[in-house]
Amino acid sequence: MSVKYRVGIDVGHSEDTWENTNGKGVRKADGQVFEEFHFNLKVSRKVKELTDADGRFIVFTAQPLNNVSKLVSLKNRVKYYNDNGCKIVFSNHANAHSNKNVKGHLVFYWHSSKNGLRLAKIWDNHADELLSQTSDKNIMACVPNTWTHFYIVHYTHGVCILPEHAFFTNDDDLKLLEDDDFITRCAYTEYYSLCDYYGLKYRSTYLKNDFKLEGLKYLTDNNFVNNYNDLSGKVEDSIKVWEFFNLIKDIHEDLNK
Repeated sequence: MSVKYRVGIDVGHSEDTWENTNGKGVRKADGQVFEEFHFNLKVSRKVKELTDADGRFIVFTAQPLNNVSKLVSLKNRVKYYNDNGCKIVFSNHANAHSNKNVKGHLVFYWHSSKNGLRLAKIWDNHADELLSQTSDKNIMACVPNTWTHFYIVHYTHGVCILPEHAFFTNDDDLKLLEDDDFITRCAYTEYYSLCDYYGLKYRSTYLKNDFKLEGLKYLTDNNFVNNYNDLSGKVEDSIKVWEFFNLIKDIHEDLNK
């Protein structure tokens, strides 16, 4: 029986944070409000979609992804992940700063956690590639009695990191946070980090607009191949010329049956 890895995907803040505190969000030039919670929710939903499709993870979300009106306190979220034995927890966030010129992605880990540091470095390496549309602000330790002493990073029993994907107080970063492709990139950054941490092969690959999957989708839809999930993770692999010719031969023979 294959191992199932227990993972927590945490949606930072709550649906009514902006309404109650006028924080964790920003009013845009057009009068509309960007709420950090909604971005955190979209990323978390996409991560769960990827991990569910992968099949090797049991994913726990303290805040229901389909009922955003249900408020779960931070302490209860941490308790939920601990009670369910989550070995890794990602707490998804977007960042803010009083200086609107500050932008970029970074990730927090607990200062004394060697595995937390390892996971944070893995995440940052993937973010450098997938989230390159904004600046790299690297990694930062959560230290007691400082502003970085984040409750969830400290008191989660498993390895917990807190990614800050971009600054919603910066105009350029804000556009990214509202972009579906950037949200997908954020989710893949998390999924790749999870696989790398456990030494697992990816079963899904980020491809902008999925143009590299068009041929595979066609072959699957027309019943030439039946293992789409396995093959989609190999589309970046190189093949020998003879393999390509044999593939064309097999397809041609099938078409003429």
